[in-house]
Amino acid sequence: MRETFRILICLLILSGCRNKNYSTESICNCYSESELTQFDQKLNGCLSEFNAELNQNEKLNSEELYKVELTKLTKNLISNCEQYQKDFNEVLLNKYSNRKITEIQRNELLEKINNNENKTVNLIRLSELEIVNKNFEQAEKLINQSIKLDSNIESAYLARGFLYHKKSDFQKAISDFQIMREITKNNELKYMADLWILNLKEEIK
Repeated sequence: MRETFRILICLLILSGCRNKNYSTESICNCYSESELTQFDQKLNGCLSEFNAELNQNEKLNSEELYKVELTKLTKNLISNCEQYQKDFNEVLLNKYSNRKITEIQRNELLEKINNNENKTVNLIRLSELEIVNKNFEQAEKLINQSIKLDSNIESAYLARGFLYHKKSDFQKAISDFQIMREITKNNELKYMADLWILNLKEEIK
């Protein structure tokens, strides 16, 4: 996901150029017609022609500006570009797909939990291992245990929101991402929550 958001930063920068050559619609068309298969590659391929403009934009040094513009542009793509939203949704659903776990990792976490060593966080970490193994029911039980111990850990709501999304329980997923957004102090996670919530609302339609 981090790489995806870095690419989206490029979208934002381009949207701030004084003489925009492309609209959200044209980026959508480019993306939808791309023959590439990977989400990041498809998006990046539609931005390659803009690279020459980056150094000409006097506003590039304004961090607040590009964050505002990024939010606006990516929300427009999720809301108005069917293929983009479909692929973005797929990226979210595959959040844990590239992780690998070992039995040693599981046993180490179980030992820490049994010894009450940072139990809340380790319950969440163990739930993520269960997610990787597609043991979603057990993962949800572990997350719920962690939330009972401490209801202010953002990663618990991220993991449970993902599970609800995976189960197509979109309203519960939205609720968890809203909670995550409220309690986190990490701006990147706030931004991630905003996009996830918007995507889920599109899935409900």
